[in-house]
Amino acid sequence: MKKEELVRVRGNFCQCGCGLWGHDLHHCLIHRMKRYAEWLDDERNLVLVNHKEHISRKFDTLEWRKVFWLIQVKRYGEPSMMEWVNSLPDKLRHRLDFME
Repeated sequence: MKKEELVRVRGNFCQCGCGLWGHDLHHCLIHRMKRYAEWLDDERNLVLVNHKEHISRKFDTLEWRKVFWLIQVKRYGEPSMMEWVNSLPDKLRHRLDFME
């Protein structure tokens, strides 16, 4: 999914709740890996975040992955999120620590 499409659907604000402008598309649950783009560029793994917070790596923690998991479950519903999780290749399964 492209950033412009996500902005149209969700608006322009950072999805961490800070109220700042959401400049950057962030892979919130499992970080971006080109070879797995088919799964990781899914809108259920993407959030808009403020650029300064993004480049400071604020969101690269287990705590934020857990927060974003709950945001995405609320947004898409648990069945849809579990469908995405269950579609992930086995090599990505060890990255599901945000669900524990």
